[in-house]
Order: sequence, then C-alpha cells, then structure tokens
Amino acid sequence: KLFGRGEHVSELINAYNRVTSAEGSSEIVLVSGYSGAGKSALVKQAQNSFNEKDGFFLCGKFDQLQHVEPLSAIVDAFSGLCHEIMKKDAATRDQIRSAIQENVGSETGFLINLIPMLRNIIEVPVTETIQIGAREAQNRVKVVFRLFLRALATPDRPLVLFLDDLQWADPVSLEVMKSLVMDTEDSSFLFIGSYRENEVSKTHLLGKALIDIEKNKTVITKIKVGDLKKEYTNSLVSEILQMSPHSSQPLAEVIHRKTS
Repeated sequence: KLFGRGEHVSELINAYNRVTSAEGSSEIVLVSGYSGAGKSALVKQAQNSFNEKDGFFLCGKFDQLQHVEPLSAIVDAFSGLCHEIMKKDAATRDQIRSAIQENVGSETGFLINLIPMLRNIIEVPVTETIQIGAREAQNRVKVVFRLFLRALATPDRPLVLFLDDLQWADPVSLEVMKSLVMDTEDSSFLFIGSYRENEVSKTHLLGKALIDIEKNKTVITKIKVGDLKKEYTNSLVSEILQMSPHSSQPLAEVIHRKTS
C-alpha cells in the first residue's frame, strides 16, 4: 500500500490509457527521485491497473555491478516477455509468432541470439556470434529491437516496458532505449524509465540521452518522487502500528523530521 502517491499513480495510468486508446499512440514516462523514494513501488502500484487490459508488462533493472554487460536489463525484460507468451493459448502464441516472423524477417536468428529465450517460441537456427561493441552490430541491434517491438505492441495487445535504475545503464542499452522511444512507427507502447536524479547530470550518459529524446519532441511525462508530507507519514505509521492517527502523530513527526 502506497501513501501520498495517488497523484503520481494517476499520471502513470493516464499515460497508459492514452497509448491504449483507439489512436494507439506511444509515450514516455520518466520517474526520478532519490534512492529509496519509492520510484519502483510507484510503477508496481500502477501495474495493477495496466493488467486490467490484455497487454504485456516488461520489467528490467540495471545493476551497478553489471554495467559492463551490454543490454542486461533489456534482455531480462524481453526474456520475461517470452515466458508470458508461452503461458498464452496456442492460437495467441501462433499469432505472436507470425507477427514476429513477418516484422523481423531474416533478422529473426540474430534476434534469438540476443534473446535466447525466444527460441522457445520461434525455432530458427542461430549461427552468428555477436560482438556488441562493433558499431555496425550496435546499429543492427537497434533495428532488430525496433522491429521486434512493432510486432509485439498492438492496440489489442499494448506493451509497457519499465527499465529501472537507468543511471547505471550501459551505452548500448541507452542507444536501444532511444531507438525504441523515438521510433515513429511504434504504437500502443508505453516506456517507463526510473533513475536517481541526484546521480544524473546533463553530461551523464543518461542525461545526454534524455536531451536527445526531448529534441525529438516525443510525448514525455515527468514524475518527480519527493519526500512524503507529514500527513502521509502519519498515515503510514498509523497503518503499520495499528494505531489511530491521533495516537501515532507524535512518533510520525519525529520520523518525518529525521528522514525528510
């Protein structure tokens, strides 16, 4: 249960409703705040509303220790999607398989090399060894992820991609992220990214990427998760300790003063 974040949750749900409308648009929501502010919990709360529609929610988290491993969070997110697809009925799996093959085409084997879990859905021989560091390979990676996303995100099956801790994203992942959110052929796609604002400057890799995205005039909703107000701190303490708000007020004031 979240306290004092209702307005932020509504902003996320409104963005989702817009991309799942009849027009089927594409949008970005950026959630910023200090470590421990509740950014991830906020998105998870909104996810409950996302799940009311028959779409996909992908989640990947960058790790400071895996910074040198390109695409780790993105591959994790799409691997999780493959698990979700496998749970669908045979007709739906066949429909998604056909859409991927039609959109990705001859690059399907390359895509499976990036996301091995996809082999459970599409049986294609994988013979290439990918050197992500090469410029040509990076451009190819961006293209194949764009094609993959176009196949997956549809008005009948909207897609949300949530990438957490973007401040630790590797350069290749940031390039793929930019490529996806700036793709004018995307529809029914909502990208949510969270990051620690105090660790990201305009010269930071993420900061530079966000500037590029804003120049593209993509629809962006910015949510800044700050400290809880006193009344919400008291509501939280009251709930945890099973006390009346009046009784928990003195303790809540001490907690708020020491943590704000």
